[in-house]
Amino acid sequence: MSGAPAFAATPISSDVGVLILSSETTGAEIYIDGKFVGDAPTIISLASGLRQITIKSMGKKDWTREIEVMEGSQVTRHAVFVQSP
Repeated sequence: MSGAPAFAATPISSDVGVLILSSETTGAEIYIDGKFVGDAPTIISLASGLRQITIKSMGKKDWTREIEVMEGSQVTRHAVFVQSP
């Protein structure tokens, strides 16, 4: 496998942005570009680019957003779930 990982907890360098993710359900699972990265709430550094963020909580409809991570940016998102049918 070559190249740097798409995300890392630290250090923050000039080519990454920071996402601060939380949800109404503590411990909801967070996926970035389809890969599990941890539970909410979390702070994560990501390489610049368009990212698909999905937060999952049992019995709820997945919360999914596309977020453009920009160099040096900090974005905060809070997932509010809808009950699954």
